[in-house]
Amino acid sequence: MRIPIEIFISHADEDKIIAREIADEMEKIDGLNVFVAHENLDPGTDWKNELTRKIFDCDVFMILLTKNFHPAEWTEQEVGIAHAFERRMIPIRFDDTSTTGFMGDSQASKKLTYPIDSTEIKNLTDVMFAYSEEGQRQVNKLIQQLHEAGNFVDANACARILFDTTNKFTDEQINKIAETFLDNYEVNNAWTSKPKCLELFQRNWKRITVDLREKLKPHIQQEQRSQKNN
Repeated sequence: MRIPIEIFISHADEDKIIAREIADEMEKIDGLNVFVAHENLDPGTDWKNELTRKIFDCDVFMILLTKNFHPAEWTEQEVGIAHAFERRMIPIRFDDTSTTGFMGDSQASKKLTYPIDSTEIKNLTDVMFAYSEEGQRQVNKLIQQLHEAGNFVDANACARILFDTTNKFTDEQINKIAETFLDNYEVNNAWTSKPKCLELFQRNWKRITVDLREKLKPHIQQEQRSQKNN
């Protein structure tokens, strides 16, 4: 069982439908737990203290940045609290609204579209795993499980979860996966883990150390020949 990454979505009341749709899409990814500000509060809750606690507990503080955000009554205060707690801020934009105040140093995402596009949200979840400490712990744990896979079934299952979780890996993680692929027969021969790993290596070839590249070349060439024959 995986420990979830806690995401807090700060938004203006006018954008609550968009916030909810983003949360629903994100929670399709195992390991993400999304709190939508104001919507997920139980009636009668001391909501100011509860919001503060949720911001303190979150791994990623997501800002739904639209023309409604800055004029809203509580959003800037939520940003200030997140800044005080040194939470990772990720502003996501649907228009040209700029990052200001305490979020000024945070790089806003490229503009997203509405209705919500599942591919765009998947790209966002990749960022969550890449930027949060808990996300990195989960990814490293999955890589270790792939490394220890003792049969084809386990190798396929680990690879499927790992590559469904994120497409953003550090150089160290990519090289660890390369070492795993070369050292573990189950990983480099299983029908799911093999192509997923080789695709990752080809996409990030220059980020792999020279010695590992030399060892990987025969595997990639074999895969390319196989694809041509099919």
